[in-house]
Amino acid sequence: YLICFEDEQAHDPRIVGQKFYALAKAARRGFAVPQAFAISTAAHRYFLAHHRWPDGLLADVLSEAVRLDLSKGVSIRSSTTREDLEKQSFAGQYRSFLQVVNKDDLMTHIEACWQCVASETVQSYLDARNLSDLKGKAQLMAVVIQKMVDAIAAGIAFGRNPMKPARKEIVIE
Repeated sequence: YLICFEDEQAHDPRIVGQKFYALAKAARRGFAVPQAFAISTAAHRYFLAHHRWPDGLLADVLSEAVRLDLSKGVSIRSSTTREDLEKQSFAGQYRSFLQVVNKDDLMTHIEACWQCVASETVQSYLDARNLSDLKGKAQLMAVVIQKMVDAIAAGIAFGRNPMKPARKEIVIE
């Protein structure tokens, strides 16, 4: 259920979600991406079907989080199969948690990520984007656990100006 950047499954967004797929691709191309691992969509599928974690998964997640230095903080981020696409970003619709430093919060926040795919906010987004074919269907989510870094600066790049999407211009903040 756990996938690292160098694993073959990291190439498949159906398994790791779009966000982890993009992070793995950037890491493989030499960009300085903080260490991370993904909890696969298969784990989410299991959680939906059985209302519990797969046997041994929590221990494996905790072990990997400790390797990332959990005591200094990790981020927990959604990585669905349908987000970060050209015509449907789902920006701000799913959950992310920063500076998670203990086992209990780790588990609680991973479950919160899994559960947010069925939130009213996400359902409203689907309505607004005329994606009714997805409404009511369980979207699968991978979860990214990533080492926190002490950043001096941060930014974002948009492939299209979010304030004027008709223009073909890139915006970097």
